[in-house]
Amino acid sequence: MSDPEMDAIIAKHAPPRFRWLRLIGRTVVIVVLLLILLAGAFELLEAPFRLVLGWLFHLRNVLPALSWSLESILCSLGALLLGVVGLHLLMPKLTGRAWPLRWSVAWCGLLTLLFATSVAAVGIVHQTGWLFRAPWFETKFFSAMRSVNNARQVILSCHQYAAKHHESFPSGLHELGTEKIVADTRIYFGHPDRKMPEEAWVYLAAGLKATDNPALPVLLSPSTSPAHQRIIGRLDGSTELVDEAEVEKALKLLQQHWNAGDTSAP
Repeated sequence: MSDPEMDAIIAKHAPPRFRWLRLIGRTVVIVVLLLILLAGAFELLEAPFRLVLGWLFHLRNVLPALSWSLESILCSLGALLLGVVGLHLLMPKLTGRAWPLRWSVAWCGLLTLLFATSVAAVGIVHQTGWLFRAPWFETKFFSAMRSVNNARQVILSCHQYAAKHHESFPSGLHELGTEKIVADTRIYFGHPDRKMPEEAWVYLAAGLKATDNPALPVLLSPSTSPAHQRIIGRLDGSTELVDEAEVEKALKLLQQHWNAGDTSAP
């Protein structure tokens, strides 16, 4: 009977709970992949690829420059051979029975394999942590998301300020520090692309109130990314990475707000 037929029989007669677990597992994987694709976070797919196949690219770069030491190789083989011989001479005395040579070889091989797997496990854990700190992982999605979160925190802080000042936003971001609302001034900076230096936000909300049109822009990244995108934060707390056309619409909306005479322009 072929393996597919056997798998079909096992799946047919498997307990229902295991079939549900498989179905739930597959659903979770599909949902996670869809979320990654919709968010454009393809970097998350690169991490497992590098963990599984990255060693091949590492060998391609390392092997040409690797120098073999015959003395070290012979020394290692000699130590392994001495270990086999010593174990083979010791075990009959400890057990009081005949000890086949193949058992000594097997035990030494097993210990060597355990040592190699232990070193490999430590290396996997170390390299997994390194992958998430490496510059390649901080691509547009993660770098922009960090700056987008900074902008969101600034807007939320402005709303806290407005709650204490008759719904009026501060005239400048420095007032958030004066009111001791913001302690970490790093949120005052961001960039739409990781290759660009962080810059202070362009603050547009001086004179606005928390009750104004929620779509009005509050913060804007001063520079445009190579993809012609900028980070914008609105009065309702929403922050996103948008193209220049969306920025122009937001600025036009702000200008219309001042021209309408809802409040005095700053």
